[in-house]
Amino acid sequence: MRVLTDVTPLRTSREFRNLWLGGAVSSIGSQFNGFAAMYAVWHLTGSSLMVGMLGLASGIPLIAIALAGSMFIDAVDRAALARRATVGQLWTGLLMAGAALERWVAALIVLTAVAAALGAIGGPARRALTPTVVGKHELAAAYGLTALSFQVSMLIGPGLAALTATLCGLPMCFVIDAASFVASLAGLRGLHRPPEDATTDRGLRAAIGGFRFAARTSVVRAALLCDLAATVLAMPFALFPALSHDRFHGNAQTLAWFTTAVAVGGVASSALSGIITRRHRPGVVMVCCSLTWGAALAVAGMSHILAITLAMLAIAGAADTWAVTSRTTLVQSATPDRLRGRLSALEQVVGSGGPNLGNFRAGAVGDVIGAGPAMSLGGLACIAVVAGIIASNKSVAPMRCTPLTSHHPRS
Repeated sequence: MRVLTDVTPLRTSREFRNLWLGGAVSSIGSQFNGFAAMYAVWHLTGSSLMVGMLGLASGIPLIAIALAGSMFIDAVDRAALARRATVGQLWTGLLMAGAALERWVAALIVLTAVAAALGAIGGPARRALTPTVVGKHELAAAYGLTALSFQVSMLIGPGLAALTATLCGLPMCFVIDAASFVASLAGLRGLHRPPEDATTDRGLRAAIGGFRFAARTSVVRAALLCDLAATVLAMPFALFPALSHDRFHGNAQTLAWFTTAVAVGGVASSALSGIITRRHRPGVVMVCCSLTWGAALAVAGMSHILAITLAMLAIAGAADTWAVTSRTTLVQSATPDRLRGRLSALEQVVGSGGPNLGNFRAGAVGDVIGAGPAMSLGGLACIAVVAGIIASNKSVAPMRCTPLTSHHPRS
């Protein structure tokens, strides 16, 4: 059926299939890491602000290193760069296991920052590899599959992590995360992908070139701004421990339900991603989903009934998945290969740095006004700002987007 996930890239490209499988396994490991770090910091401190500090610790180095990486990523072998970053992530996971064993909160926060910095290099490199191993007509489907693997990891990862933490202790979650990077390395094996027409630009000049392209290309500019509004203003994950504790007297398993609910919605929308990946207007999808994301979180923050809260989080997860798939398709399809590394780094800043900063904002606000009101306020702010972005664009062309087969910015 044409509404279901388009798996064509997995059939036609062995390189993409290996890359996707390795990324899918490491994504599950990352869910173990994220759950264990969040639960350990909450359990040891009882503070939403300290949980939010994990977001700040991730966000600052992620943004700084991703921007630094944009100075050279389009002049090197992206696959080799991704492999080096993955090895670093493996060792960081093992060090986090030791920190959890010793109950060192500060060390967990610092190592979270290190892991984010490594991801800020490896993530853009991997993302920029995808258009080189699939046909341009399969690009949207490839990113839809990537979203599916991430959402499946969110669905099964937190529950498995909670079970692992209960049976084997939190340090084992970090060990599993480290082991998952072995699969990621296997997926990168044999890939050597310097950019087509590799640029000799390095340093600040290269980074500025990427920023200029993003600012001047209406499709890319609108996509990144909408995503920033949704993540910085409304990211809810740092509020989950307090919300679970205050309203539902939850334990580790109840906390896992919150993340799992987001993933259920994400998996459902990923399974039906054929609805959006076979169309040529991902910008419209992205805007509608960003507004839905904000509305669902606003309702979830007001609810005192667990079933309603989980249902709203599922709707938010579904909207977020389609929004991310559409954003990545917009950015990558509008960007020539010689600039893809830099734009992938900028997308990493927005797509990963934004949520981390958003989690810090949520945790700080939640400590002052409570987790539920903070979540609702974030959702309403998201709606207002996304609506403002749409209204301020005299041409709504960025929302309609260029055809997915184009690799050049709309004039």
